[in-house]
Amino acid sequence: MNTPKASRVLILGGMGFIGQHLTLACRSAGMIVRVADMFLPAPEVKQDGVEYVNGDYKDSEFLQSMLEEVDSVVHLVHDTMILNQECNMDVEFERNVRPAMHLMDMCCAKKIKKFLFVSSGGTVYGNRLNHQPIVESSTTKPISLYGTSKLIIENIGFLYNIQKNLPFIVARPGNAYGPGQKPFRGQGFVATAFASALKGEVLNIFGDGSVVRDYIHARDLADALVAILRFGKLGEAYNVGTSNGVALHTLLNEYITPILEDDGYSLQCQYTPPRGVDVPYNVLSNDKLRRDTSFSPSIELRDGLRETLIWLKNFNLM
Repeated sequence: MNTPKASRVLILGGMGFIGQHLTLACRSAGMIVRVADMFLPAPEVKQDGVEYVNGDYKDSEFLQSMLEEVDSVVHLVHDTMILNQECNMDVEFERNVRPAMHLMDMCCAKKIKKFLFVSSGGTVYGNRLNHQPIVESSTTKPISLYGTSKLIIENIGFLYNIQKNLPFIVARPGNAYGPGQKPFRGQGFVATAFASALKGEVLNIFGDGSVVRDYIHARDLADALVAILRFGKLGEAYNVGTSNGVALHTLLNEYITPILEDDGYSLQCQYTPPRGVDVPYNVLSNDKLRRDTSFSPSIELRDGLRETLIWLKNFNLM
């Protein structure tokens, strides 16, 4: 596969968990990186050779300046991830859908060469009757506001790709975990499980632990996003997962708990009624990603979990 020339990429939301890993992956791939975010990095996480700019991408003037001298855009921003029972579409549209549309319009005007939207493979597909790895052509029927918002933005982008020639690509990640994921934020089960043990707190689990998820390390996810940027086909969606599912009780009993016990910690769990927004099964086929980009995830789950625990032990949990 021929290697395209280095690109100048703007990462919107680059100071988030995935964004920081993606920034490093882009730099490692020889890309020139600009990060735009509401927050500037602390000195210890600032990466050499990266331009960091503080601002709100909903501000037209700020966005206009951010799009100067870049040829690729990665959209990672999502204002408040709502996975509970609340369903206020008016608020969600103004916070996330309308700004994404505005960004697409500006990218069309600037003739950006690639627009990568990071969606959610964990939520856009909804409930699956057939418990087999999900392919990109599967029916999309999300059961959460978050997944619905992501899917709306996807569909607008695909429409813009056809009608306005927006060079639009979608990535649909599975359940990301790894160093840098802060616990107790309403997402990120792995980080919250480890942090609960480190703090001696009870871990709250919705349901009976039978839900199956596709856990992908953040570095693998970031490398996959770079591969999609470089080799992905315009107008396509790509799952970013491992194609392997792990039930929550298996993750706890066979992975997380033994790793904690090896380090002298224990974990107490409390099971509560399931939430209506949690699908029972979500495992993503990565066949299309491998076929089009030659990328496959390489980090074994147990190794990635140990690395996550080490990072959390050095993170201020107070």
